[in-house]
Amino acid sequence: MSAPSQDPINNVLDMQGSIPISLIKQVGGELLTKRYKQPISQVNLATVQQVIDTVNRNNPQWDDNQVEMYAKTIFKLAPKIFDDPVLVESVLKKIFLYGGIDPSLMRELVALNRQME
Repeated sequence: MSAPSQDPINNVLDMQGSIPISLIKQVGGELLTKRYKQPISQVNLATVQQVIDTVNRNNPQWDDNQVEMYAKTIFKLAPKIFDDPVLVESVLKKIFLYGGIDPSLMRELVALNRQME
């Protein structure tokens, strides 16, 4: 019998020499969680609130609580777009026009955030 390998890669491999799917799912899940679960408290809340206040001022017909809720949702998906308040307002107009955030808009926001990085 040989001693177990000290190489961490070989310790991960199963008997057929491939990485178990459960490990791939676990690592992938952890990476996604770290990437997309950025707490809003870690960001400059003053900037976010300033954008929300500007949007509320420019669009008095919108419910302030809904604007704040949607803005925070946008921020969780695409924090980089808060660098451009006009863009945030444009996204909010689309959300209010369609009555909410749909999955295709979510994908667009994530893709836009990646482009702005």
